Amino acid sequence: MRIRMRIRLLINKLVVILLCCCMAAELTACSSQNGGRQYTVYYTNSSKDKLIEQNYNIDSDTSIEDTARQLLDKMNVKPADKNEYIIKPDNVTLLDVMLDGKAIALNYSSSYKQMSTQVELLFRAAVVKMLTQIDDVLYVHFYVDGKEALYEDGTVIGALKKTDFTESDSAFGEMDWRNVQLYYADYTGTKLVKVKEMLAYNKNMPIERMIVQRLISGPTAAGAYTSLPKDVKLLGVSVVEKVCYVNLSEEFRDELVNVSSYVEIYSIVNSLCALDSIESVKIFINGDYTNTFRDSISLDRLYKFNSGIVE
Repeated sequence: MRIRMRIRLLINKLVVILLCCCMAAELTACSSQNGGRQYTVYYTNSSKDKLIEQNYNIDSDTSIEDTARQLLDKMNVKPADKNEYIIKPDNVTLLDVMLDGKAIALNYSSSYKQMSTQVELLFRAAVVKMLTQIDDVLYVHFYVDGKEALYEDGTVIGALKKTDFTESDSAFGEMDWRNVQLYYADYTGTKLVKVKEMLAYNKNMPIERMIVQRLISGPTAAGAYTSLPKDVKLLGVSVVEKVCYVNLSEEFRDELVNVSSYVEIYSIVNSLCALDSIESVKIFINGDYTNTFRDSISLDRLYKFNSGIVE
């Protein structure tokens, strides 16, 4: 009897061991099927003004370039949810994916330029936020037909990082497009010329800030010329009771531009005062308004729109 009991106990132990092995094998298979790293892939709503997140798993051993390709391919697959949509238009083709140090370079066909400003911004934000999830990828660089992609004003977009975009998806629905009047130098550098532009900006960022930054970037219209130093930085802008306070870096004072001093001042003043919400402008240099600008123009005053300097 004792021998039989021992045999039964041994058999029971063997059964338990076999069951444990089967369970472990199933778990391993399940882990292999659902394992790897989880990434967030982005889609959009019907209005194309908001990003919608979906999770997607990729094998951890996949190379950086192949991971990027899989994520980009996944963005092109129609989600099961009928309220979610692919952001990139069908006619926009990805030609190449290249790893360049800490950056992923994406080369698109010329049809990329045909995207509307709103869709292109949303798509660019989605791609950057998605690809910078990959380990060791800090930047995404956009190219079109082998040439660096450009902003609407003709400036190079360059390498983008995830912090260049708001972390709040709803903020993309806050984008607005506004007709503004910008004043640049004329060919003599002694007068201003008015240029009407459609400016895309985030409602969470003051339009006044976008206008000054656009002036610093320089004009793209024929007959208009740079009015501000290219290296000047906008340190701050605020509006109180229809007075716009603009704080610029010392390059505004120290870096020379081939225009008159009044053209530099009124390029900012007239462009801002063209807004209904602004009546006058006060300019600071590194927070200081007590010194004179170019040794002749006092900053210790409010400047209003000057039609006499406009061509």
